[in-house]
Amino acid sequence: MASKEEMERLVGKVISDGAFRQDFVKNPKASASKAGIELTSEQEASFKKADFSKMVGELEKVASKSGCLSPCM
Repeated sequence: MASKEEMERLVGKVISDGAFRQDFVKNPKASASKAGIELTSEQEASFKKADFSKMVGELEKVASKSGCLSPCM
């Protein structure tokens, strides 16, 4: 079971790393495992419901308004 800190780190990686995000969307449990984080089936199901492309798009809008060329994290 991933801890709160591991979940936060995983979400950050999904948002900031496009290649990781593509793999993660296809198989969250395997991608998390490669990052050293073990997800429960329930955690995996929650991630499968998330729309990361929409989140990244919104972050890019905010970043562009603040003068950053990529999400400022």
